[in-house]
Amino acid sequence: MRQGCNALNYENLMNNFDEYEHIYIEPGLKEVKSKYTKVRRYDKIINYNSGLTAHYEKSRILRENILTKILGDGNPIDIFLVEEVDKEPQLQEVMDNAIINVYSYSTHKKITLFAPSSNRLISLYESVGEVPPEDLIKKSERNVQRGYNKIFNIWKRTF
Repeated sequence: MRQGCNALNYENLMNNFDEYEHIYIEPGLKEVKSKYTKVRRYDKIINYNSGLTAHYEKSRILRENILTKILGDGNPIDIFLVEEVDKEPQLQEVMDNAIINVYSYSTHKKITLFAPSSNRLISLYESVGEVPPEDLIKKSERNVQRGYNKIFNIWKRTF
C-alpha cells in the first residue's frame, strides 16, 4: 500500500473500478492516468503577471483569500505540465504549503488554486517517476483534515 494514501478509499476504488473509470480517475493509478493524462516537469518560469482567466469567479477569489490568510502565500517547489485529453494543457505549481496553483499553459493566466488531497500530490510526482516530499504529503493531509479542500464547496452552498 502506498504511503500517504487513504487505504479505505483506495480499496473501494479498486473494488469498484468499472464504476469510477469514466467518472473519476483516481490519482496515482498510472495505468489509467496514462490513457487520459500526460504529466511532465515544467522547468521554465511562469509569467505571474498574465492575469486571471474568465473562470476566476468570486468563489475562487474567496478561496484564494482564505487559503492565503490561513497558510500564507507559500513558495513554489515544483511545476508540472498536465495535459488531459480534450482539455487545454495546464501548469500545476506545487507550493511548500501544499497548495496547487493552476495556470493556463498557453497564456499563463491563473485558473484556480486549491488544497489538494495527498493522493493528488502523489499522482503528480508518481507520473514523473518521483516520490513527493514526505513533509508535503503531511501538510496536504493536515489541510484536508482541517477542511481547506472544501472551501469552494462550502461557499457554493452558502451563497
